[in-house]
Amino acid sequence: MMLPFCEIEPYLTASGFPVCGACRFEELADRLLDCRAAARLPKGAKTVFMLLLPYLVSKETGNLSRYARVPDYHEAAAGMLKDAAARLQAAFPAGCFAFFLDNSPIPQV
Repeated sequence: MMLPFCEIEPYLTASGFPVCGACRFEELADRLLDCRAAARLPKGAKTVFMLLLPYLVSKETGNLSRYARVPDYHEAAAGMLKDAAARLQAAFPAGCFAFFLDNSPIPQV
């Protein structure tokens, strides 16, 4: 049984994702990318959550690229995604939650 997204969304926003959405896994199943990360897809996946990562870049001026002034987004996003997965797993123990960052069988665009 799929839960309404309005029951899931609070756990995602509590993990720091102000904008998120969902779609049925079956809508993407025929467009999965061939990559090693595909082995991490939960068996019988039903839903894909899309999360927007807020990434504020420093407005300071200087001789350093703006993206280099903030923590690496891979580390920041991985922490937020782990938190979201843990919150969802605790709230919905019968579910199986996996997250992907950059290396994903799910097309990102």
